[in-house]
Amino acid sequence: MESITRGTDVSTVQFTSISKHGLWLRTIDKWFFIPFQDFPGFQDASVSEIMHVRWPDPNYLYWPDLGMELAIESIQRFPLLLPESRTVPPPVGAR
Repeated sequence: MESITRGTDVSTVQFTSISKHGLWLRTIDKWFFIPFQDFPGFQDASVSEIMHVRWPDPNYLYWPDLGMELAIESIQRFPLLLPESRTVPPPVGAR
């Protein structure tokens, strides 16, 4: 499968962390968890290949080193999206 060449990135996307279960990315207003179980193409990729992620279109993320493109919609179906306005409750006993 060949990806379509698009214009410049619409904004920044940051790779934030990786675990044995998947990887975390952050866009301007959302956090995304990409589980290896559902996206196995990342499981054997190197960290540098995963870190080289682009956001060429508001609807897609693209990993040029892996030749992989994911629709934001396919990632958003997972319940691990954190809104920016999330408040953290005080520790137990601090009330």
